[in-house]
Amino acid sequence: RASRQHVAHPSLRSKDGDGDVDADADIVAPEKNPVAMNKLLQFGSNGRLLVGGAELPNDVLKPLALLLFSQFILFIGVGAVIPTIPLYGKEIGLSSAVNGLVISAPALPLLLLAKPFGEYADKARKPA
Repeated sequence: RASRQHVAHPSLRSKDGDGDVDADADIVAPEKNPVAMNKLLQFGSNGRLLVGGAELPNDVLKPLALLLFSQFILFIGVGAVIPTIPLYGKEIGLSSAVNGLVISAPALPLLLLAKPFGEYADKARKPA
């Protein structure tokens, strides 16, 4: 049997608690391990958000909250509009196939432009 290299994740502990993971143990991604996810995002004793055990400063927390709120509003809007598009399409005489094209049309530019714009964003961003 070929040797596998394992990287010990902090949420994975051996039975003796020393942090070493058995070579044959299955590594579970943190997003699939509720214990690891609970340790990633926590609230401190003062009610402040902790990410990975570190408190987020106000200059990061406020824009993050605004971004999350705007994403929430955006997805509520999209969720309300997408189901109604076929109804309007039928009303103006579009076939089911054309309705499907109308609904899936935004996916094509997203597919084609995500990588180039992501690379541009990586190159154009300010260094940390």
